[in-house]
Amino acid sequence: TFPLRHDLTVNQLQVVAASNLRDIAISGIFNRYNLTNGDLSLRVDRERMEVSGKVAVQGVPTQVTWQEEFSPAPGQPQSRYKVSGTVDDAGRKALGYPLDPYVTGPVKADLTIETSHGADSRLAAHVDLQPAKVDVSELHWSKPVGTAGSFDMNLLAPANGPLQLSGMSLKSGDFTAQADAVVNG
Repeated sequence: TFPLRHDLTVNQLQVVAASNLRDIAISGIFNRYNLTNGDLSLRVDRERMEVSGKVAVQGVPTQVTWQEEFSPAPGQPQSRYKVSGTVDDAGRKALGYPLDPYVTGPVKADLTIETSHGADSRLAAHVDLQPAKVDVSELHWSKPVGTAGSFDMNLLAPANGPLQLSGMSLKSGDFTAQADAVVNG
């Protein structure tokens, strides 16, 4: 039963909705990517929405979580996306990031993206390179398939100002290459 109270306010109500979404397809995510084969769960309450599950991004199978804060605290992101999956050569090409001849074979990627309307956007990436061959001739370095290796990067896209890349590191064995960059224009 629902109590009938004349003094009940909207702030006193607790509203929660949940749903399972099957075979979801959405085109034009970030004006670029198509999602298909979505098998997702949706949960919404007064403070946030969360969508999580499996979906193909440009045909690449991924695990995703999207959290949307309706009234984020100051300095906190409004939207947070976590995407993880194993991406091979064809998948990187479909996503618009072909890395050949530098990287060939599958890599496991974990991305976290945080955005807020009119504010800075951030991306953190970790890529496990162990199952791939990596060959960076400009650095006179290569890594064979099966050897541990990783690439990490943080990206800051300010609402106003240049793109900032920090914590970029390529590691395998006793090899480490690190860089930071600011991209103008």
